[in-house]
Amino acid sequence: MQTAELPATAQSQAADVFKSPVVTSGADIMSGARGHCGATLTLKEGDCLADSSGSFGLSMPEVVDWKTAQTACLGKCAGCSRCRYVSVSLADQDCSWYAACTKLHERSSHRSYPFVQCARSRFPTRWHDWCKAHANGAKLARYADKHAVREHVRARAPGLEVAAELAYLTKAHALREMEETLEAPLAAAHTALFFKRTHLPEGVIKATPVANGRVLLKCLLGPCANLTEIKFPSAASAAESLARTCALWLGQRGHGSYGSGMYNAIPAGCVLEAMVGGDVSPSLVAPRDIKVWCFQGRAVIAMVLSGRFLTRGHVAARNTFSLPHWRPLQLTLEGDKMPTNPAVDSEPAPAYLTELVRTAEQLAQGFAHVRVDFLAHKRGYAFGELTFSHHGCFGESFVPPALETFFGELTAGKPTTCHATQVEQELLRIIRHYEVDHQWVCSGDQPCYWEMRSLLF
Repeated sequence: MQTAELPATAQSQAADVFKSPVVTSGADIMSGARGHCGATLTLKEGDCLADSSGSFGLSMPEVVDWKTAQTACLGKCAGCSRCRYVSVSLADQDCSWYAACTKLHERSSHRSYPFVQCARSRFPTRWHDWCKAHANGAKLARYADKHAVREHVRARAPGLEVAAELAYLTKAHALREMEETLEAPLAAAHTALFFKRTHLPEGVIKATPVANGRVLLKCLLGPCANLTEIKFPSAASAAESLARTCALWLGQRGHGSYGSGMYNAIPAGCVLEAMVGGDVSPSLVAPRDIKVWCFQGRAVIAMVLSGRFLTRGHVAARNTFSLPHWRPLQLTLEGDKMPTNPAVDSEPAPAYLTELVRTAEQLAQGFAHVRVDFLAHKRGYAFGELTFSHHGCFGESFVPPALETFFGELTAGKPTTCHATQVEQELLRIIRHYEVDHQWVCSGDQPCYWEMRSLLF
């Protein structure tokens, strides 16, 4: 609470505050409790190594609402070693910090928050090791099932766009029945459709209507029963090809791979979906996959995959890691299938980014780790899928390597007791530390990578 250089009336009001009854003890402060922990001097930050309190100023953008002010103030607290509590005032643009809070004094214009240190595991584990040990259970099957997951999405995020399901095929369908089920939506299509298998990763075919009732089928992610890119003379003949591909898919299972226990528990199926966001054309911003990595229900990093499934002539697909608010990260995965861009394209963050991240966290509640995938386009974004074992947990490691342990701790621990700013600052600290003897190298259209710095003698 600010008291320096106050007029007499304000000084009197400040004195009255300390006569007000104690609302609660500092140890019992709930996040956002009304009141403050004591008077502080205006903009006197104090000594974070020796003092018991201080005051940080907040900018106008930081006091637009309580949530924004809380995030900004706790972020400042994270950089002050003795800070354990903060009191925030929107009217005064004040963020006061305290080493202790024995009394919470009632004041409607102030709210107080405890600052909880992130718990560190006594037995840290690498994230990929955790993934191989835990992302394989049959309990996850209904969420990894591209057909059944729709129920989870409707319950957690009822307003989220989901691609319309035009056909769902299982082993209960005879081959001829599959053809008849697929022919009608293929014949009626005006934009591209996607045909996928629901019980395993990969396996995607794009069906595009072209002139005179013809349908172009293109295999985007195999296996596709030797189908690469074929223009069929009619919807009926395209339906026959998709039905035969589906019959192949229905007989396949994930034997011997991480996640096979989860995938083998999913009923084998094929689904035909409408394309969200419209077809890619020069008038549209190219769609991206935005994959939000959530640990214990909290969004920590995002992976933006641009240029995927685009028509010939577009740049190859590339990954970019970023913080959830679009700040690019110097982060890679060893053995990743896609190269890394120097930055998240040249475009600003989409206007709906905050909403997208919030939606990801809604869908991630209850899971130690899940990657929530969206298809983001010019007009909005739509649900893609939930992924529990990125690339099957095989052989990759985050670089810088210390992120392996950090993400492992977030997954196995309880990071919800930490403030989001602490998680972000620790992630950035790991990257800065790695820069001491490594450098981030980007050259033209080539993928970026970490390289050991040359030793100077």
